[in-house]
Amino acid sequence: MNLILIGFVIGIGKVLPGVSGSMLAIRFKVYYYVIEAISTFFDDFKNNAWYLFRLGVGFISATIIGSKLLFFIFESYQLPLKVLFTILIITGFPELLKKSKSISSIVIMTIIIYLFLTSINNLLYTCPMNFFIAGIIEAISTIIPGLSGTSIYLNLGWYDDILLMFSNLYLFEFSKIVPFFIGFIISSLFTVKFIYLMINKSEHYFYSFISALMINSIILLFI
Repeated sequence: MNLILIGFVIGIGKVLPGVSGSMLAIRFKVYYYVIEAISTFFDDFKNNAWYLFRLGVGFISATIIGSKLLFFIFESYQLPLKVLFTILIITGFPELLKKSKSISSIVIMTIIIYLFLTSINNLLYTCPMNFFIAGIIEAISTIIPGLSGTSIYLNLGWYDDILLMFSNLYLFEFSKIVPFFIGFIISSLFTVKFIYLMINKSEHYFYSFISALMINSIILLFI
């Protein structure tokens, strides 16, 4: 599939509450290449930049368009969209399970991740809206499969503010956009490096981790 189109589908998934864009990236077999391209960006600048550019065009286009239209569509056709993206995610599960080779580690990680996600949501819910923190959440949820930044924003009551910021990017609200992207960039650098090392040093545990996140993303999508 054309990389721009894949980027567009991932971008739509990123905007919709409860859907993990990076999980879709795994499903379309581009996730590892994105992590590698960012981690080794200057080692092969031309090819890495061209690869990320094509995905980025689709992703950003979907994010901007989606921030204006998809929330309305989600409200009107919530269940069919949830089912559609759940099917897309689940179809990639057998391959992850095969690479993980450990059902017990998946079960343990699923429980730990579920408890962590529910706890962090409760903790952040008491905090006032902070665009720097929102940028950190955006980076982590974009890079780590199974996490839905939009679901986190909804649970925190921040979703409308973030949606409005993206739909009005052309206005460039300095006090919102700058701290958001500073948080996003700083968090992205650390998170990408962590994932890249995890893939290359502990591949089986990485796929157990991703499988656990996948299960949690589906659970949280329907509760």
